[in-house]
Amino acid sequence: MYLIFLFAVVLVLTLLLICKLFSKSNKNEYIDIINKINKNNEKDYELFNNHSSYRLGDGFYYTNEKNKWYPDENHLVDKYNIPLEQLSETYRNSILSEYLKLSNYTEKDWGTLIKIVNNKFYRDININKSTDCLMHVRVGDVIDELCSGQNFLNKFYKNMIKKQEKNKSNIIRCKYIKSLKYFQQKIKKLIKMGITKVYLMAGAHIQLPSYKYSTYYINKIVEEIEKAGLQVELKLGGSPDDDLLFSMNFDYFIPSCRGLRGGQYCRLIKELNQKINPNFTII
Repeated sequence: MYLIFLFAVVLVLTLLLICKLFSKSNKNEYIDIINKINKNNEKDYELFNNHSSYRLGDGFYYTNEKNKWYPDENHLVDKYNIPLEQLSETYRNSILSEYLKLSNYTEKDWGTLIKIVNNKFYRDININKSTDCLMHVRVGDVIDELCSGQNFLNKFYKNMIKKQEKNKSNIIRCKYIKSLKYFQQKIKKLIKMGITKVYLMAGAHIQLPSYKYSTYYINKIVEEIEKAGLQVELKLGGSPDDDLLFSMNFDYFIPSCRGLRGGQYCRLIKELNQKINPNFTII
């Protein structure tokens, strides 16, 4: 009996030691990755779309929610907000401005929006609907401002999300980032479906000093796609209007959002195409 007890104690201590060593090893590996990202001399991707604070998705879904359109200097995210009327005037030739005027600031007026995009749509003859897939990836402030460093690595590699900070000026939001496993699962589905090419679309509506973590994120996703033998074409930093119209060329879509969470622009791409294209499929 004593020997069994002693063996159990030794086993537990051994497992604790292994876990501690493994945790330390992972921590050191994360430190190495963070240092590599921060010291990377390669140029960041050009992700800024030259449409500062232009929020097409929010403008369509949250037209009448006044609290979403006023800046708050004490909030890391809301400090970039611009009143909706000002936004419409600043981007007077945009889809959002045209939509707000024609709908008389009506929320989720699909008929008006569909009429606008159909008038502006152009067919890209380079896209093969049966073998090409569009992937939308959230980047920019949601990574480089709201979820960088070890928080980013925990989310991307382990799908772990740190609890929200009570202090709004130090808020952490990692929910917009998809894990590596998420992309690996989607890629497996693409292979089974006979998809041979992925168009990876991403952009930032806030100009930041650096997009180092976003660049790392995109490169790792590309690495997984190419490792599976698929082609990748990057479509980065494009106009939100042009990207929305571009999405209408595809029958297959990998979103960065889930349900109502993850960003209203991604939601808009998904729901618009579902309404106008009976063959549109969410992977």
